[in-house]
Amino acid sequence: MYPGLRAGGWEWKAGTEGGYFRTGDEDISGKIKYIGAISGSLRFDHTYDRSSCLFQIRLRPEVYGPQGNNYSINASATGQYQRRWGDFEINAGIASRIQKYQLHSNRLDINTFQLLASANRYFRTRMSIGIDAVYNKVVLMNHTKNRISAWSVIPKANYFLSDFTSMSAGILMESYWAQTKDIILTTRSNRGWRFGPELNFEYSKSWLIRTKYLPSKRFFSSINEAQVEHEINIVFGKKLTTHWSIFMLADYYFSANDSSVQNVVYTQTNYENRIHAKLVYSWKKSYSVFVKMAYTKNELLYEKVTLSGTQASVGIEFQK
Repeated sequence: MYPGLRAGGWEWKAGTEGGYFRTGDEDISGKIKYIGAISGSLRFDHTYDRSSCLFQIRLRPEVYGPQGNNYSINASATGQYQRRWGDFEINAGIASRIQKYQLHSNRLDINTFQLLASANRYFRTRMSIGIDAVYNKVVLMNHTKNRISAWSVIPKANYFLSDFTSMSAGILMESYWAQTKDIILTTRSNRGWRFGPELNFEYSKSWLIRTKYLPSKRFFSSINEAQVEHEINIVFGKKLTTHWSIFMLADYYFSANDSSVQNVVYTQTNYENRIHAKLVYSWKKSYSVFVKMAYTKNELLYEKVTLSGTQASVGIEFQK
């Protein structure tokens, strides 16, 4: 959720796109054939001495047609601070996100709040050890109201293969609490914990690639069976020529157990599955056009509500 810090100042970006959209919901697949969207962001970052700070806001409304009142709104705000003392570094961040989906009679509101802190100790130039601490709160509202709170720590070690290549390994330890309240005001709750190894790799020279893989086991207070989960994140970017570039983003969550039949179901805080591929042509420094292929799936395991769609669109983007 957090972009990387860098020296800069003020930066804004705005764009629009439109194209084909096919929803995975059979009830409205005949009513939604296209998507139109506008997006904008404003960012400020600054580096002074050994400290850096960042603030960023984003807004993206989308309209689906040609029939019905179908739309989505995605808004977020992020703040982050970083400080370095010799071989010791700390980071602190806060983020908030609001998502509203209206697809025919199916409505889903998602509010996300996150606190992040980390500390790292560097040894010479090749290795560091550190710990990440994260608090996540997610509220999902459809026919039911679902609250999920999760606290996690990840002690990890980083190794720098070169100035452009690094890898890290850590252990996720998470404690969570989940509650669901349906339309007849029946309230159910569940507590539990999960753990698993987190593996990361990053390369950023002639091209950019960032990968994260997190297999884990989740344990529930209400049932004896553990749930196996996998999280995969991939970011790829490559400048093909002076004007052409390609980018790809993939966030994938997979559970090996069908927990939707349980009385109380844990909905993971990482509820989005998405794959985006983007081919960009930049004819000036501040202007670009692009072609995008995308698949998105927002899953709420309670009541088996799923909002998903496949998109093919073209767009234009301005930035300064």
